Amino acid sequence: MLTHAQFLLNELWSSRVVQKTWSSDTIILVGRRLVEARFSNGRTMQATQLCSGLCYNVKRVWGPFDRSALELTNLLSALYTAEGDHVRAMGVHESVLRQLLEDSTDITLSEAAEIASKQTALLQRCYQRNGGWSKGSERYENMFNRLNEKFAKEKKWTARNPQHWTVKEVDKLGVWEAPHDYGFLTAGKGATHQNQLRKASEPDIESHGNKHQSVRAQVVT
Repeated sequence: MLTHAQFLLNELWSSRVVQKTWSSDTIILVGRRLVEARFSNGRTMQATQLCSGLCYNVKRVWGPFDRSALELTNLLSALYTAEGDHVRAMGVHESVLRQLLEDSTDITLSEAAEIASKQTALLQRCYQRNGGWSKGSERYENMFNRLNEKFAKEKKWTARNPQHWTVKEVDKLGVWEAPHDYGFLTAGKGATHQNQLRKASEPDIESHGNKHQSVRAQVVT
């Protein structure tokens, strides 16, 4: 069954460029399901490579803090975790946290604090599974000092001190689980995304329809 699902998803993924009626969200969901089908079928390297490529393209189009970008980022970390590569999984969440330290107008401070809190929880699990830091602890202590300072007044952030983290039995947070089915069609309206590419250049030249095609083209590559 998994082999059949992988074959069908691979065919759909290969035809994504000519599927003119597919939204960007549908394309991303097909890609995600193909990642999971490959991983479930033992093709772990191909799965993580595709997931990494999806992350890159979605971040490039909608920014690193878009909902889809964060979901794919967390999926990539979960796949690394399933392989026992906790160092890479740790690096995925560290990268997001460091991006949050940069000044950004893409999201509010409250939204940034909420993302930081979730990414910290996932990073802590990676730390516990790895049995400690992959690099010097001072690197992470400095990062969390900056995060604590930036989000000090935000209700969605609680000050963190990684020096107090312990290596102990960890729960299932951040662990990948195979989906119950590999469907990808969803009902209702698609999600709203920020178009980072169009914010950077020529925002008033293209029509709304052409803008959508421009974003879609970036996602499918």
